[in-house]
Amino acid sequence: TECDPPPHDDVKALLGFSVPVATLSNLLTDAILLERIHVLGGILERLHVVCCARCLWRAEAFFAVICCVMILRMWTDVDSDLDNMIPIISGTGSIFFQVLRALLCIVALRLFLVPVRSLRTAARSEWASELEESHPGLQATANLEFVALVVNASVSLTSASCIWYSVLFGWTDIEIAAWVLVALDSISNIGLMMVMTGMLHRDTQRERAMRDAELRRQHRHEEMCAAYQKDADGGWQEMVEDLASRGFTLEQLLAFYKTLPDVMPHYDPGVHRTRDIVRQVIIPHSSDQKCAYAVKMMGGIPTRPGKMVTHNWSNLFRDLVAAIVADALHEQCFLMIAALLERDISSLERMLGPEALASTYWVCAFSVNQHASTCGFVSSQAADPKTGARYSACECGQVKYLNGTPPLRSDGSSIRCEMNKFDSVMEYLSATNRDFAQVVAVDRDFCLFSRAWCVAEIVEANKMGMRQSLKLSSKQALKQECDQLRSLDVRNMQAARQEDVAEILAKIPDINGFNAALQQMLFGQQGLFDSLDNFDVIERAAQIGKVSLFAEAALRVSGSGSKEKSETGVAVVVGASCDRVTN
Repeated sequence: TECDPPPHDDVKALLGFSVPVATLSNLLTDAILLERIHVLGGILERLHVVCCARCLWRAEAFFAVICCVMILRMWTDVDSDLDNMIPIISGTGSIFFQVLRALLCIVALRLFLVPVRSLRTAARSEWASELEESHPGLQATANLEFVALVVNASVSLTSASCIWYSVLFGWTDIEIAAWVLVALDSISNIGLMMVMTGMLHRDTQRERAMRDAELRRQHRHEEMCAAYQKDADGGWQEMVEDLASRGFTLEQLLAFYKTLPDVMPHYDPGVHRTRDIVRQVIIPHSSDQKCAYAVKMMGGIPTRPGKMVTHNWSNLFRDLVAAIVADALHEQCFLMIAALLERDISSLERMLGPEALASTYWVCAFSVNQHASTCGFVSSQAADPKTGARYSACECGQVKYLNGTPPLRSDGSSIRCEMNKFDSVMEYLSATNRDFAQVVAVDRDFCLFSRAWCVAEIVEANKMGMRQSLKLSSKQALKQECDQLRSLDVRNMQAARQEDVAEILAKIPDINGFNAALQQMLFGQQGLFDSLDNFDVIERAAQIGKVSLFAEAALRVSGSGSKEKSETGVAVVVGASCDRVTN
């Protein structure tokens, strides 16, 4: 059916307003969407999806330029033979633009659907409690982003169709509807941008405080680096630099963890703690070389660590490893990672990739030479928590150097002792590597904050301006222990040796002032616990992708466990809480 074209002025008004507004707002929205696709696609290893989305957006930009140029040409009021063709050219370009945008939305929807499905399935499985404890609200965020994308794509395509049907075919009856849909399209674009950029839960005052805190930290670190001087005692400095060269890679740590069932057949990840691994694996398997186990792990190659891990030996060894893996994955909670360490460690290795596996760490259990310190001292009550077998002292015959063992420095500290130099090692590494950071691996009972050396390391790192990050089992665990942590007092803290407590307290001139500063450092604005909720939009997108991978791996394990149970008739508990011990 032939229709009379709408008057030129009406076409000019409709095109002159709606096309630039709709096109540019859609293009800006899709640019933000492309960034999210890039992050999520990289985490989920959908690189072909990222490449496809990038090509579609560039094509969108090309046709957007054509549309806007044609509209500007129409507004110049210069008569030419092409004047009557402008609506057709710009209309055709806009149609191509909207088709490309539809394809980009389809690509994005298929990608965003992956974590939505994974998280929803995990939330209905036996992993629901682990998911909610470690990442509360993450599923709701993923669902909100998916719904916002669906609504935006639907409104945008509907409004574009109405506009260009009215322009190209003279359907003036739907002109009002087209204008309404243009307004709705702009509103939906704003809504999608707010969801994708995190503006809905953005706290500008908090962000300003974060920036100020980061600037203060950088200033402290620069002052420390400028003021750093090597120790006047050459022997002390030599020991510090030797200790600082005993890092190891995450790849070697995971390789060590995978060998535990072979070298310690009764190893139970829910029972054995770091001190048990030191006594039954680290000390016996390094006695031949009488060296730190990290030296043996790295084949004798000096390795400078990128991060120092503060932890307590009463922590489950599985959780210590999970905390380090969580740091390499830029995760704050390690509950699901600990579960995967027990059941599907290969999935974690795939998620980490070569770069993260090459990350280097310093952990006292591995990096201190136990044969020069603690291997010969065993409590009469020390025994394996599962078998009950008593631990025996190591018979390596190596000379032991404790706090007061000569030769001594001018302040009475033992020069050859390795256990009194942790703060010196931190200071040396931080001064010679501006990216050096501290990882605080908190156990599930938060006993770390009652250990004197651990608290001393945390305070010293904060004073130096080092970057610090807490790794917890879950945020729910922090809420449960919050009241107890607020009553911390350095005078009540403990250590394996009482002389260590006395040495630490002797360095604190004002105990009450120290306790107040400790509370501010932990709970104050931009303190260690407060920083757990500091996410920008890119980190949130990456977290959704990573947690969906955890969920997929956990569900695969659950599926294989269920199949094994049905085939063998053996009761296998899969996906149970990491705290449960199955005998």
